[in-house]
Amino acid sequence: MTTARPHPLRTPVLAVLLAGLLLLTLVGPAVQADSGPAAEESPNLLGNPGFEEGAAPDTLAHWAPWSASSAQLFTTATDPVSEGTKSLRLTDPSAEKGGGLISAPMSVDPDVVYEVGLDAYVTSGWFSIIVYFYDAAGEQVSAKQQAVRVGFDAWQRVELDFYAPPAAGSAAVMVYAPIGSTTDTWIDNMHFGFATPDEPGEPGEDPRVAAVLAENADVRHLGQPVQTRDGSMPAVGQQDGRWVSYQVFKGEPNTESPGTLTVTDIETGELLQTRPMQTVSNAYGIVTATDGRVYMATAGDTHLWVYNPETKQVRDIGKVGTSTAIFGITPGPDGTVYIGGYPEARVYQYDPTTDMINDLGLVSATEPYARSVAYDHETDELFVGVGGQKASIWRWTEGGHGELTRITDETNAPGLESESMLVAMSVVNGRIFARTKNVALFVMQPNGTVDHWNKGEKAVYGYRFFAHPTDPDLVLYGFAGDLYYYDIEAKTKRVAYEGVAGYLGDMVWVDVPGDDPEWPGMTIYGTDVDGVIRLNLSSGSKETHEVGFGQPTVIQSIFRGPDDTMWASGFGGGLAQVSLDGTEQFPTLAQGQFESAIVRQDKIIIASYGNARVNEFDPTKPTQAARLLFDGHAEGQDRPMTMAYNQERDELYVGAIAGYGLNQGGFAVYDFATGEHRWFTDDLVLRQSVISVLYNPNDGLVYIGTTLDGGLASDPTDATEAKIIVWDPVTRQPVREFVPVAGKEGVTGLVVGPDQKVWGIAENVLFTLNGDGTAVEYAEQIGIPEYPDRTIWKWAQLHVSPIDGNVYGTVRNRLFMINGETKEYTTLLNGTGKYAELNARGDVFFEGLGSHVFTYVVPQPITDVTAEQKCLAVRATTEGRALDLSGLSGRGEAGKKVVQRIVDGVKAGHGEELESAYCS
Repeated sequence: MTTARPHPLRTPVLAVLLAGLLLLTLVGPAVQADSGPAAEESPNLLGNPGFEEGAAPDTLAHWAPWSASSAQLFTTATDPVSEGTKSLRLTDPSAEKGGGLISAPMSVDPDVVYEVGLDAYVTSGWFSIIVYFYDAAGEQVSAKQQAVRVGFDAWQRVELDFYAPPAAGSAAVMVYAPIGSTTDTWIDNMHFGFATPDEPGEPGEDPRVAAVLAENADVRHLGQPVQTRDGSMPAVGQQDGRWVSYQVFKGEPNTESPGTLTVTDIETGELLQTRPMQTVSNAYGIVTATDGRVYMATAGDTHLWVYNPETKQVRDIGKVGTSTAIFGITPGPDGTVYIGGYPEARVYQYDPTTDMINDLGLVSATEPYARSVAYDHETDELFVGVGGQKASIWRWTEGGHGELTRITDETNAPGLESESMLVAMSVVNGRIFARTKNVALFVMQPNGTVDHWNKGEKAVYGYRFFAHPTDPDLVLYGFAGDLYYYDIEAKTKRVAYEGVAGYLGDMVWVDVPGDDPEWPGMTIYGTDVDGVIRLNLSSGSKETHEVGFGQPTVIQSIFRGPDDTMWASGFGGGLAQVSLDGTEQFPTLAQGQFESAIVRQDKIIIASYGNARVNEFDPTKPTQAARLLFDGHAEGQDRPMTMAYNQERDELYVGAIAGYGLNQGGFAVYDFATGEHRWFTDDLVLRQSVISVLYNPNDGLVYIGTTLDGGLASDPTDATEAKIIVWDPVTRQPVREFVPVAGKEGVTGLVVGPDQKVWGIAENVLFTLNGDGTAVEYAEQIGIPEYPDRTIWKWAQLHVSPIDGNVYGTVRNRLFMINGETKEYTTLLNGTGKYAELNARGDVFFEGLGSHVFTYVVPQPITDVTAEQKCLAVRATTEGRALDLSGLSGRGEAGKKVVQRIVDGVKAGHGEELESAYCS
């Protein structure tokens, strides 16, 4: 039987280093899953790609066995085939030896990504593809291998990327059966050619959504509400003679909307290219190297990627050392780039001539972040901003290969250590310019002389500082919508231009051709917060364009809004209304990351990460920025994870996680009548943070749950158990405190339960307090995990549904229900579910699969066949809600039949008649 070929699938294939007979170099090539319509294949360099000419192993045109023993593994087949009349069969029954079939050499261009495509029909095991690259003399310069693992018993299309190094002049492709594997495989329709980049298409249906819905029939999918233009810091460069801006826009790794590189023409705003990067969420750093290539330090995979403006190809160079996050990328000499790492303050250097990422070593043994790096091309010195708890700057001679010296301390830069991190740094005209975490400006000479430092000032935004084109004393930077000059000689700063969006992320000076009076002399070509910008400081002319790209963003929190609305915030930024039936897409506010919220009158009081900012948001103006009410910067607070509202006193209560390197969290009270606020920190709890806050209207007291986990990079606290603090809003004093469950690190999910007592979760233990809130009366382990061995903030969210009186919640990809009477635990979804919130009706909204929002439609209990209960059945069925008949057992099968007739009547279109009969 001849097997027909279905529409080929682009199958992601994991690049792995395999045991084999060859010494191979693995350089983690980018294997892209289908992110839209596949680009047309480039010209095929392979001879006899369909194995139609001759017969394997000995007379197959343009192919030959790699060794004598390899010949016995390969034959020509006529069934199955993908195209034409023949295919190549690879039969390897032994895991003890391997073999290959290699193509004739083909001419290739250096520094280009090539793609091997093939159709594979596999009935058992797996195989691999090796590409050998040779120099002009025919000497091998690299050999790279990727495994091919696909489903069985169907033709599937596989596409693999291979990088031709700078010395490459020719290449050969080998189909290889590695030692350690067995397989029975047919291969057809091979292709080797220039890897034509894919352009992202319209997102298709995510198959993971269907799997979630199949797991629980009461779950509904509401879409991906937060759609952001969340771009990374930019890099400016040239492509095809045009000045362009490069940015990575945040997405979800390994989905149809991964982090994506964009290329935008600065003059016209035209989006020239988009390049999805399959394993990337976003980029923490992006730079244009001295050779014009663009390098990205990415999150989601902790890899270094490169874009070549000549070939328009993006390539995954590979994992950056042992770091789990990478920052501070900066261009070095000869096309190299430097990268800073976390959680060890390591610095790496990528060398394009060897295509290797080299670990230069540890800068600091006490701090976790090499957060910013800057290279002086005049002196060959590398400067590293280290921090996490205490910020400092280090000088590394010989471009990171010589002597390493710390050049800041409390003597020459008093107070700099307390800034915790230097998030941006540049070397300009013999001076080191840095921005601290708290947006203060720091200027120093490489010899340790500090020229400018005023601790506590707010003076600079952005990530780079820029030289003036003619005056070596002037350095340009941005702050709060204005551009400033810092004068090196005078050690002063002044406004250069008023009216940019935030700051300039990157820029170059361009002498615009012609004699247009709007663009005389040198003009700024760059990118601000809103998009690309041209700006002439002499004439005042300004021209801006938005970057026309956006995509779904991972959900960070879900909130209830006024008028039965629901809202979702995005990780890193973004706030949007959730469509209650999944059919609408509402606009996204480009602000945030919002962590907690309450409703007050017709406004949402919403708190965001970064100095624990508490804001007022008007949901009738969904794209207008929220208005700041107060923050926790002065108190060292960072992540306002929890919030409660006391309507009787018109007061807001906020709980916060400590800032970077700190473990003293805080609790804030805001009086709406006066606009005054007060933070309580170590006078409330010592060396713990606040992760759950509940106002209990039954006793008028506030219940505060703590966590031992402070800010990132903080030392472990000496506290050993999380506690509950009961606080009196009248006296502004704690009433009592106690440990609800011994040995647990966090108290989360505090809620007034269906019995009007306080319920909560301590890691994997459900507890309830007694009626007066003075002691724990119930504590039992339930089917959720304990804390993993890492920092944990948000954990459990608990809510009582008025529909059935049960308690619903989420814990780290798990949706569950706790019976309001028996406290019996039931998992509703396993593997999906975070950030639970109830709407006004009583249904559960939650995050799933990263950027998606779902709702669990709580079934309506029917306990009798009275008119009241029949009315509930009519209304629940009308709104598409399932009925829970477990409480109807006393009426037997007859009662169930009565209810079923009502359900059938509603579905048959008689809902209004039944509503009139039973609900009037």
